[in-house]
Amino acid sequence: MRLDLRCATPAAGPRGPRGLSLLELLIAWALAMTLATAAWASCAEWLGMRRLQAASADWTRVLMSARHGSFELQQPVRLDVAADPTGTCLLAHTGQRGDCSGCRGAPVCRAGAQLIARSSPLPSDVSATANISSQLWNPSTRTVSPAGTVRLHLSDGRTVHHVVNLAGRLRRCSPDGATAGWPAC
Repeated sequence: MRLDLRCATPAAGPRGPRGLSLLELLIAWALAMTLATAAWASCAEWLGMRRLQAASADWTRVLMSARHGSFELQQPVRLDVAADPTGTCLLAHTGQRGDCSGCRGAPVCRAGAQLIARSSPLPSDVSATANISSQLWNPSTRTVSPAGTVRLHLSDGRTVHHVVNLAGRLRRCSPDGATAGWPAC
């Protein structure tokens, strides 16, 4: 005698195999949309912070180029916050305030002025404010006049400060508390 141990498969009902109901599909769709919305908000916040970090790094590069340029050229270098229809940028140049301009394309400098460095125009969701419009880096005294703070603001309110003291030292900090690698101000 032989035993058959195979399981018998139940026969499909008269309508065939059962699928998902409309209610089950709607619940799955609502859950997927909720997760996608949360992921999108988190991704948008992360991308905004990355744009602020990139702008801060670019402005820091120009600030340090002004300092080093004045030492290398052994002449004063001016740092201007410039705004034109294409955006806001930071310009390091020799000469007087406003001798160089232009945030996009070829910069325009008056005779005798030389562009040392220029930042890229700020992204549309990043803006700049400053308590100074221009600074002069003096290589003979190794000082900056006046001391000042340039602030970069993300549209959601997060901010990074670039504080330049009279000795020309740069400190970056965030008034929002320690964030994105910046200490709290």
